[in-house]
Amino acid sequence: MAITNQYAFNKPPISIFLVIPALFLFGYLAQRYSGFSYVYQYAISIVLAIFVSLRFDKDVVSLERIVSRSGHPVERLSVFLFPVVVVLSIYFIITYAFHTSLLYPLFSSHGRVSGFELFPLMFIIVVPMAEIFFRGFLQRNLSGLMGDKAGFILSAVVFGLFAWFSGSKLVIAVYFILGLYLGYLYYKYHSVFLTMINHAVVILFMFILKY
Repeated sequence: MAITNQYAFNKPPISIFLVIPALFLFGYLAQRYSGFSYVYQYAISIVLAIFVSLRFDKDVVSLERIVSRSGHPVERLSVFLFPVVVVLSIYFIITYAFHTSLLYPLFSSHGRVSGFELFPLMFIIVVPMAEIFFRGFLQRNLSGLMGDKAGFILSAVVFGLFAWFSGSKLVIAVYFILGLYLGYLYYKYHSVFLTMINHAVVILFMFILKY
């Protein structure tokens, strides 16, 4: 049975695609000229992309957009246990099959960032802002423009490819997989807050596995 478009709002203009090259431009400029570590580059780029997205969707940072959800009850066990299983699997595959650390290329492309600095930066800025942009703006509007399946797949591709600035192909692959999972959650529940929590769970377990 065909999946109907679940996004009940006026069809967004095709010009929203301009936000994608703008995001990558910000990422390039941050990497080229800022001298900051990757996590700061990521945060700066996403925040700037959200400002651009407001040109096309003024409600992207509204409370209603962030907490809105479908009528489906949240399957708490599967929703919150699954990312833990995924993180553990990814960690052991990368550590023992590829003999490298996922966290180093992910957060330290231009120098190490201490855990005391990294922890609040990730949970207060990076995770919430990334979910507001990639799910609350990009996936929502691309789904309204192209259909649900295309919207969540394309947003996952952009989410993964943006990790190119980390300098690690493994990070790109992991972010693409994570983007598919978070995109599916948003497709099913329409809750940016829920994807924020799941994204935070993934990052939290990466911290636990590192320290």
